[in-house]
Amino acid sequence: MRPLNRAFLKTLLKTLLVVFFSTGLFGQTFTGLVTDSSGAAVAGATVTIHNQLTGVDITTKTTGAGDYTAPYLKLGLYTLSAEMTGFKTGADGYYP
Repeated sequence: MRPLNRAFLKTLLKTLLVVFFSTGLFGQTFTGLVTDSSGAAVAGATVTIHNQLTGVDITTKTTGAGDYTAPYLKLGLYTLSAEMTGFKTGADGYYP
């Protein structure tokens, strides 16, 4: 193998290891938008993100624009639900 190719492969491997380990250690950020049946954003809704594997719930509120963010989620299967007074509770499937 030529030295240039070996150096490239070492750099690529180091990069992949950093990406792999940082994903598992620090988790991922999950963002979304809560809307009503007409498509309008729902401000102040409570969003619950439930980890199906651990049973842990993460709860957050939507912004004035209906957006929410849940940082540092570990790898797993999640279900989402959103609640707001005067609205029917909405739930969504599994997210890996």
